[in-house]
Amino acid sequence: MVVIGLGITVWLYPPLFPWGLAQLDRSPFCPRDEAYRASQRRYDLVKTIGKVQGGLHLLETDTEGYELWQTGAGKFWIPERQVGALSIAIAEQRVDLYGGSAFSVREGDVVLDCNAGTGAYVREALQAGAAKIVALEYDPRLRESLRRNFKDAVGEGKLVIHPEKDAKPADSGMRTSSLQPVILTPEETSSAETIASLKIDALVEGLKIERVDIIKMATHGAALKVLDGARKTIREYRPRLAIATQESEDDANKITEWLAALNVGYTPEC
Repeated sequence: MVVIGLGITVWLYPPLFPWGLAQLDRSPFCPRDEAYRASQRRYDLVKTIGKVQGGLHLLETDTEGYELWQTGAGKFWIPERQVGALSIAIAEQRVDLYGGSAFSVREGDVVLDCNAGTGAYVREALQAGAAKIVALEYDPRLRESLRRNFKDAVGEGKLVIHPEKDAKPADSGMRTSSLQPVILTPEETSSAETIASLKIDALVEGLKIERVDIIKMATHGAALKVLDGARKTIREYRPRLAIATQESEDDANKITEWLAALNVGYTPEC
């Protein structure tokens, strides 16, 4: 009867299931109260994705393979057949997946968005009053979407899309750019490997960015490598860090330990 009762309870209120698992794991990174809030947020995210999808309307398509969608967060140009990813990204902003409390973008902030996609987080950051955003995106089709979605912000210098242009083949047959210093051809490398080649310290210096207030990372298994390329930036500016850890390679405990080893005063929040 106890098992049946627990099963019914979890069926009626799904956040209790991951919360229960957290009690068994007892992660030092995600204590009991934070585990409950995190599972509640994920539950809200799933419901919100459905609501976002219910309010989508296709407005326009073009011959270059892009679609213009009306959403509750405004209009977005996206590559064709990527409306599902757009729905998730908008829902993430609605439940403050990368924001809330100490992690929110504030008036006048300088923001680095690693893996900016089509710009759901960029739009929220601009609306929150960010002074400057550097949107890092390795996919040229998503960069084109960003240029279309934020033409005014790019023109005003509030948004920098990096890399600015697609990399050109080098004599060795490999591709180079400031975002991808040396990587294999697209067919021979994964997105995580591409992101891992990013050196935020070199980017901040090259773009002459005077400070960094927040770094948002959704780097698909490459968080520790990207952090390693941002040591100087983190030490000098101590930006707020919002890091997605859903990939097994992005172990939250290891990331916490890495930051603790820098000894610059970071504390984690699940």
